[in-house]
Amino acid sequence: MIRCFVSDLDGTLLNDCDSLAFESAAVIQQSIQKGYEFIIASGRSRQSVEKLLKPYDIHCLRILCNGALIVDADDHILYTRAIDEVRIKAMASILEQLHFDIQLYTSKGHAARNSQAIFQRFVEITEKKRKLTEKQAQDYIKEHFYFEYQEHITDWNSYLSDAPFIYKLEAYCDDEESLHQAVEELKKIDDIDVNIVHLGVEITDIQAQKGIALDWLMQKMKFTNEEAAVFGDGMNDRMMFERYPYSFAPQNASTDIKKLAAHIIGSHKDQSVAKTIRQMIELQGEL
Repeated sequence: MIRCFVSDLDGTLLNDCDSLAFESAAVIQQSIQKGYEFIIASGRSRQSVEKLLKPYDIHCLRILCNGALIVDADDHILYTRAIDEVRIKAMASILEQLHFDIQLYTSKGHAARNSQAIFQRFVEITEKKRKLTEKQAQDYIKEHFYFEYQEHITDWNSYLSDAPFIYKLEAYCDDEESLHQAVEELKKIDDIDVNIVHLGVEITDIQAQKGIALDWLMQKMKFTNEEAAVFGDGMNDRMMFERYPYSFAPQNASTDIKKLAAHIIGSHKDQSVAKTIRQMIELQGEL
């Protein structure tokens, strides 16, 4: 019997406008009210996910930063897997030599090296993808994403001398050649996981995986892997799909994830995750 629903956000639970639609929010609330655990498993930061949930007053477990952080329904930290100062310095050295712009997800919020350049990259991508003017793209990003920086890094030694816990590093470049070179150079650093996202990388500790974090939670709740239904669309969901037999990928998911999925459902544009969860709840009844 399924007792727990676990869902990625972008490209999975969120709609085509990068929003949590009313139908999906209602299903989360319904599942919690009926006695199920609902767990969000996202690469997003704590602040970014909170921004999505707050309008609906949703309180649930969250696996964040690809598995580097778990917080409970009351926003208490349960689990962390941070990257140490030595590895951050090594990564920053490699990435800055290749002219990447860098941002960090930390225990004190977001920090960035050249935050304006990062924001402008997202504006240009959004303009092109959604056929918007620059002003429309800026407004869209401010509404749907989180670009508030608590720290603007000017010197790595100074920043890291009193740094908070760093859960995830993201970095962006302008061309495929730089991306390929960075990935090869980053292989020299021990115990990190590098995930390629468009012309960028997201990096966490090797143990910061959604699947590992979910295993930890399942053990705490005394659930078996057969009691969870997991939903995801990208390669940062791969370990969940490998470890949990009831796995669901939306039609828009990457080819590699769809190969791992036990079931393929409709597109995230059609709220297919919410519809699937509602059907499962109706079939099982209340816990």
